[in-house]
Amino acid sequence: MSDKTKFQKFLDKAKTVVPSIIGVGAKALTGNYLGAIKDVGNLLKKESEKSEEAKALHQEFELQKLEFEQELEKLYLEDKKDARSLYKVDSSLQKVFAITFLVVYIALSVLILIGMFKISLEGLKIENYIVSFVSTLHGGMSMKVGTIVDFLFGSSSQ
Repeated sequence: MSDKTKFQKFLDKAKTVVPSIIGVGAKALTGNYLGAIKDVGNLLKKESEKSEEAKALHQEFELQKLEFEQELEKLYLEDKKDARSLYKVDSSLQKVFAITFLVVYIALSVLILIGMFKISLEGLKIENYIVSFVSTLHGGMSMKVGTIVDFLFGSSSQ
């Protein structure tokens, strides 16, 4: 990454004064900027009692803290915008999966109804584990039917 953020530039500058800041850089690389900013502030505050250079860095840090937080918000919004553009157009694989899910759900529902009808006519006894399995499977699928129907009938941007 050739163009560094302001926070990363500040970390590079602070490494010469406070070597323990290197560990905070790893936190920043993973995207935890708020935690990294907090840690840098704490480290500089402790070190500012020991040296004048660290005290000057701490003052600079406090002045730039708001800029760091604005930069974080900007990165978050850009990331969110990129995520929206990824799912702007529905892929054919999504549609095939949704239609397959609905067909299987309808088939399972019909089989359950037919089975219940036959059981009531013939008075069969079914093991509890079979009833539990079928009920769990159908219940889990029923929870997702609304999402699938929304997807197929207009929840996407196109």
